[in-house]
Amino acid sequence: MSQSGQGGASLICSFHYFLVSTLSSIPIMVASSSSELSARRRILTPERGLSTTYRRRSACPLGPLITLAILCPASSLLPTAARPRSAPSPLRASRRREVSIAEPYDNDAATLAELTELLEEKRVVQLLRRGMQEPKSLIGLLRGAGAYGVIAFALVYVVFYGTAGTLAELSYHCLSGGWVDPRMLLLEDGADGKAETLALLAAFYLACKPFAPLKLGGALLITPDVERFVSQQKQRPAIVALGEAVRAVVGPATAAVESAGAAVYRKVAPARLRAAILKSELLSLAEKAEAGVVPLGRADRSRLDEIALVELPALRPMAEPARSDLFTGEWELRWTDELEINFVVERGLFGLPWTRTYQTIDVRCGRLENVIEFDGGELRVGSSIVPDPTDGARFNFVFDECTLRWREISVPLPPVGRGWGELLYLDEEMRIQRDIRGDLLVATRVLA
Repeated sequence: MSQSGQGGASLICSFHYFLVSTLSSIPIMVASSSSELSARRRILTPERGLSTTYRRRSACPLGPLITLAILCPASSLLPTAARPRSAPSPLRASRRREVSIAEPYDNDAATLAELTELLEEKRVVQLLRRGMQEPKSLIGLLRGAGAYGVIAFALVYVVFYGTAGTLAELSYHCLSGGWVDPRMLLLEDGADGKAETLALLAAFYLACKPFAPLKLGGALLITPDVERFVSQQKQRPAIVALGEAVRAVVGPATAAVESAGAAVYRKVAPARLRAAILKSELLSLAEKAEAGVVPLGRADRSRLDEIALVELPALRPMAEPARSDLFTGEWELRWTDELEINFVVERGLFGLPWTRTYQTIDVRCGRLENVIEFDGGELRVGSSIVPDPTDGARFNFVFDECTLRWREISVPLPPVGRGWGELLYLDEEMRIQRDIRGDLLVATRVLA
């Protein structure tokens, strides 16, 4: 997926809030130039002094239209920190089914290609049917749309609210004989008029909210056309020169704004949502590193350490995870920097390729088993496990059995070693652990 695809959904939300901040001041400056209506009401601007009788001037319909439009957020397009995952390793084909952790946008290439073809051919019925069967798969199209998706959403946004706002304004005028004037909210007095205006705006907001999927669908539907049009315009020399100039000026600022926005979102979002976003990002990095076999670049490794050692531990939902029943279960290894495990995973066992690495833990029975499976063999190491009496995040273990199996041959090996592990993060889905040597481990719970 391109970088523009990664930031597509985020840019759409950035556009929405930019539109809010830019247009919110327009109704204030719109002058009332139409003829006066004869009706007198207790709302709008007073004509003389502090009189309780007010004469209403018909406001420009664009003012309330814009104000109403900007109050309806693109709630279905909240930015997500989840990043596209690399193609899964063939060695993971036999892995057991695991809990899906904040990875709602994992769509394989075949699904995305099929949905893209339906969009290109404007086969709306088939696309709708497929979207109803797999609603989350449509988000993959949005992420892949990139800047073209932003432009398409902007067009749909304007058309939708231009139509909805106009219809709402006309409907209100037919029923009441007046116009909705948001300038009422700027007056120091006139509490009744403010309450009525706020109620109307709230009603418009609630009426438009269910149509968020319509906006998203419309944006997806016209994205291929937008891409073709923009691609044709890009071929013109003047457009190319202008684009390069704009990119040189706006590019660094856009990157800085996106980075700052993501950082702010991670701070203000609810704890569980922040944890879900961080876990998804962590698993994307783990997939990119193929469980630790492939070294990450400096920036990616720094980000992985920041999530695993700082950000997620700060959101740990319990003070003493080593004593929690959530520690018990079967855990699939997703990433580690332990050299011995990565060596065996990469090289296999005497010609037998690696298939999976997992642990089974029973805190109440005091047992922990580490298992590295190969295609036709396994290495199994058992140990005792006891929560540390002074530190609720740590547990102590002592290896007491070890077996190596290669095809039909099983060889017992002497178990050697003892130590402790520290649970940096633990919840129903993920576990992050650091051991006595400083090795880091990321695991996810396996469903039965």
